[in-house]
Amino acid sequence: MSTKPSTYLGDQLYRLLPEVYRTRDNGDMAGVLDSCGELLDRMYFTLQQRLADCFPDIGRKQLKNDEIVESRCQDWILPYFADLLDVQLVSPESDGRRQEVANAVSWRQRKGTLACIEELAQAVALTEVEIQEGWKRVATTARIGMPLLPSRVYGVDEEPNIKIPQQAARHPGLPAVTVDFRFPSRSVQTDDNNPAAHQSSFSGQTESWRQANLHGAPCFPASYNDVSKRTVDLRTPDEKRGYFHPKRILLFAPLPDEFFGEDVQSIVWSEREDEKNSGLFEFEDTESNLTFRALTDKPLRIEGLTELTEDKIFRFERVRIDNTLVVQNGSLELFECAVQVVKVQRADTEPAVLTGDNVLFHHLQAENGLVRLEYCTVLNGTVAAHLQASDCIFMGNIHKDLVSNLPPSTGCIRFSRIPEALSGFGGEKLYLAKETLTATVPVFFADTFSEVGCGVLHPASSGAIRFGAEDGGEMGAYHSRHHVLRVQSALEKLKGFLPVGMEVVWVYDSILHVLPPKEQ
Repeated sequence: MSTKPSTYLGDQLYRLLPEVYRTRDNGDMAGVLDSCGELLDRMYFTLQQRLADCFPDIGRKQLKNDEIVESRCQDWILPYFADLLDVQLVSPESDGRRQEVANAVSWRQRKGTLACIEELAQAVALTEVEIQEGWKRVATTARIGMPLLPSRVYGVDEEPNIKIPQQAARHPGLPAVTVDFRFPSRSVQTDDNNPAAHQSSFSGQTESWRQANLHGAPCFPASYNDVSKRTVDLRTPDEKRGYFHPKRILLFAPLPDEFFGEDVQSIVWSEREDEKNSGLFEFEDTESNLTFRALTDKPLRIEGLTELTEDKIFRFERVRIDNTLVVQNGSLELFECAVQVVKVQRADTEPAVLTGDNVLFHHLQAENGLVRLEYCTVLNGTVAAHLQASDCIFMGNIHKDLVSNLPPSTGCIRFSRIPEALSGFGGEKLYLAKETLTATVPVFFADTFSEVGCGVLHPASSGAIRFGAEDGGEMGAYHSRHHVLRVQSALEKLKGFLPVGMEVVWVYDSILHVLPPKEQ
């Protein structure tokens, strides 16, 4: 019997006993105090939760089972806070709704300011955002006698000599339009005390940066660090045009990179029990089941896993596999994963031999069994003898085997994108809920497996796919991450915080994943 209570307050009571009693205890005293601690724990943590429920944003940190945990208000309380403060909650994420309530008064007080707009967009969309004012990107005519601010206001220590034309042209305050090809213009790391310093998060690493050579040639055109001047663009803004206008505000955001970002951690399957991999995952292997669950912030990459031969249910959660995974005798369950190629050889129709939930596939094959998919994206072909799919995107053809071009023998497909060739099939064996399906071709930021933005819907994609899921969200592997809904919610929320006549344009920028170089 253990001589240490397992409850939080029971352990505290036990430690208060004199050492002589704890030394002589055979476990009976610890058991008595543990029984008291079970009741006291429930009372204590209930009171702690009542206290945390008074604060919508962040609760109190406390010790629970030898770990520091953060008690936060329960989600069902947020609408009551919102009603009290007259806030319309729009974010699809719980953390975003908490920020909407917590910052309601602050945002109203600073309504219309750049700081408020940037903070609101980041809180609701839960992503890094860099802001540019459209009027600063529009070409203007210099006027005689127009005063110039000192160069140090723009973060430049050296004041150019205005008597020398070559140096005077480099003054960062001049309304110059012609690009100076002698110098590159881009963001560089700088000190926090620089007057022109901005602070941003690049793939999770926060750094201060400033714009170097404002009149130089842009190193990355159309990115957040392109400040070159343009003529006024009167076209309606979309994903490619209409950015440069005095009445528009540009919000640059990084591409979603859950699976393929540079900060994704990796392990080798054969070395998973090594000490260096401790704390990265949970692993449970029994006679009938094998469960692998990643504990990292982003899905964990598994290298060297190519074949599973045992007759078990193999379940993987939040992992990425960049090679071909073959399952011979068992069945496979995937949750929030990215797998390049999956081949399940088992023949079975109940239960399913392959189950996917929020999974990105390049190719999947189970020509002898039932495949059950929900919120999945298949970039290439799908081979399944029987298929049940909901809220999915199928880019390639769907066949029942590798020989014929016929569709799966039985199954059901609903609220999904299917290839045009499949739309003519249907019946009692393979039911197609045609009123909920679309054959519109989606647009991805990248369709090559392992590239940043792979399988992520581009704003140019049809609304039938971006809002075509049964609950009104996006179809495919990123449904639960709400990429589309978060952006739409931020844009909708910003309408009430912009000056009259202003408009926001959301621009995805892959350069925000790259840390700027240090200032020379």
